Order: sequence, then C-alpha cells, then structure tokens
Amino acid sequence: MISPYLCDDCTRNKLVIAVGAQTCALLTDLFASPSSSEGPNIRAAVCHGYFDDAILEDLASLADWASHREQNVPPQDRNDLKDAACALVSVFDRISSNLSQGQPRTTEYKPLFSYTSMATRDLNDILGNLTSLSLLMKNNDEVSDCIGKMGQQHKSTFADISSMKADMGEVHSLAYDLFPSLNANNTTSKWEIEDFYADHSTNIIMADCNAAQTLLADLSNASKHYLEIFEAGVGGLTSEPTSTKDRRAKKSLVRLCGVSSLVLDFYCMAVYIALFAIDHHNNSSRLQLDCNLDRADVIKAVERSRMTLSTFDSYLSTNLERSIKSLTQYLQGKSVKKVLLHNQQQ
Repeated sequence: MISPYLCDDCTRNKLVIAVGAQTCALLTDLFASPSSSEGPNIRAAVCHGYFDDAILEDLASLADWASHREQNVPPQDRNDLKDAACALVSVFDRISSNLSQGQPRTTEYKPLFSYTSMATRDLNDILGNLTSLSLLMKNNDEVSDCIGKMGQQHKSTFADISSMKADMGEVHSLAYDLFPSLNANNTTSKWEIEDFYADHSTNIIMADCNAAQTLLADLSNASKHYLEIFEAGVGGLTSEPTSTKDRRAKKSLVRLCGVSSLVLDFYCMAVYIALFAIDHHNNSSRLQLDCNLDRADVIKAVERSRMTLSTFDSYLSTNLERSIKSLTQYLQGKSVKKVLLHNQQQ
C-alpha cells in the first residue's frame, strides 16, 4: 500500500500524495525497514512470530482472570510489543487525520532506516571525520615530522598510495552526485513528494550494493576511531618524557601520528571505491565505463577494501607494522589498481 508505484512500476501511487511523503517515510521505516538497518520493521516482527509468546501469554491471562501466572516473556519483548501497538495506533490517527483534512499533515520526519538514509549518515560521518583529521594535520610541524620519519621507514607504501590515492575533492563530488541530501543546504528542508521518489530510486540501487553499504558503515566507525586516538594524542607530541614508560608511550604516539597521512589516503581511497561501486552498478554514463573494468573487478575491490580496513583499523594501536603490511598488500591488488587507475584516467 505504501509502495511509491503500483504493480506496473510506472504509475505513481496516489496514496503517497494523499497521506504525504513524510507520513509515507514514517510508515516505511516502521513497517518495511531493511533487516540490516536495525529498524523496527513491525511487519516482519509480527509475521515471523517475534511477538507470539507475549501475545499468547496475554491471551491466556485474559482467559483466566483468577490465575496469577508467572510471566515468562522477557520485559524487553513486552515493551517492544507495546511500542509497536502505540506506533500502529499513531499511524492510523495520522492517516485518518491527513485524509479527513484533505491535505497531508506537515511534519519534520525524514527516513531513518532506508538504505539511502543509512548510507547518507555514514557518508556524513566519514567526510566530517576525514575533514577534521586533515585540518588537524595541516600546519602542524610535529605531525609533519612524524609523517616524514614514518615515510622514511616505509618508502614503498607511501609512494604506492601517493601514486593511486583518491583526492578528497573527488570523493566529495561523487558522494554529492549520488546522494544530493548530503548537501548542507538540504539539511533543514522538508521531505517532499519528489524526495520520497528520489529516495526510492536510490534504495533500489543500494539494495544490490550490500558490500559497498557495509564498507561505508565500517569506514564510519574506523574514521571515528582513528580521529579520537589522533585528537587525544597529538597534544602529547610536544611533551618531554620523564620516565622509561613515558618514552615508550611517546614513541608509540609518534608512530601513530606518523601514519596519519596513510590513514587519510587509505580511507579516502576506500570511500571512493565504495561510491564507485554504487555508481558502477547504476551504469552511470558519467563514468564512461570501458570493457576492462567489469562488475567482478569492482566487487572484488570493495571486498578487499573491507578486509584490509578491518585488519588496518584493528591493529593501529597494538601492532602498527601489521596494519601497514596489510595496506601494502592491499595496494598491490589487481582489482583495487584497476578501479583507482580508472579514476585517474577520467
């Protein structure tokens, strides 16, 4: 009923206009959110029997008023069932109100659990974290010295990533093309009918790009993790150690700050590959695809990015050499090279 189009996939659903785009977005989040989004998805919860135990126990207690049965259903399940019931009543009230008034009731609601909204949130976090990291690195002589020392120790890795890296501007440009709602001017705008249909179109693409979506989610967490470490430690670069323990900590801090340029370049590279995979699946003419870059190459590049990101981020604080080794091997991957070289040729 809340699908944007009728069964022919061409005719727009007039119910969307009747109840409003914002209400339809709310209904979709409540009843049809993707399982990977951790959204409420009440329809699936009811259909798959999530609330069966709670409902049967309530019915049994109603049938026998005198009994004082021990409640075996976890309190959280009962609370979830009450939330679902309240949401359902609220939805009926909203729909009836919208229809009786002859025009949709205005709200500030926007999708929270659609594929597009999740990707947009992750991208906002990633781009914000990487921009903050870049600004902290800029004009910081201590960090520059750390990067220089690390670059001398790992010349080949620094040279390889420098030759293939994706520019931050390119990442922003591709992200804004794919997800216009990233634009700062749209953050306070209301969710209109055309937004609803545009979101639906992007959701169809994103539903077939699970690996890229997961990579964006992983990058959101990884970029936040490193930024927190960097912000907490960069001030300590100017301090003078007074003990053996302090000297060891200072040495680790210098090395951790020394890989900041690798982190920035790698994460920009991985974001670009995720966005490229989404655009490639959409068969965008803007990409000017050639026969040497097929879907298998792109998917492999996304998978390699995810695996390397997991190792790289996990060992940054405990085994930096292992993190750098995983990145060095990643840069030698054929699929990764194909995607990034394709980017440089555009």
